[in-house]
Amino acid sequence: MTMAANTYRTQIGNEDKTVAELLIAGFSGQLKGWWDNYLNNQQRIKILDEDNVPILDNLGNPQ
Repeated sequence: MTMAANTYRTQIGNEDKTVAELLIAGFSGQLKGWWDNYLNNQQRIKILDEDNVPILDNLGNPQ
C-alpha cells in the first residue's frame, strides 16, 4: 500500500488527500468484491448479526 501511495504522489502528482481517497476507494472495492463473490448468504448474515464487543487492554480500557 505504501508503494501505491508513493506512486500516486510522485508519478501522478496527487496531493495526500487525493492519494488517501484513491486508496480508500481501492480498499472499498476489494472489500465489496470479497463480500459479493467470496461469502455465501449464511456467512453474510452471521457477520451482520455479530455483536460489537470492544477489545480491552489490561486495565479494562477499550483500545
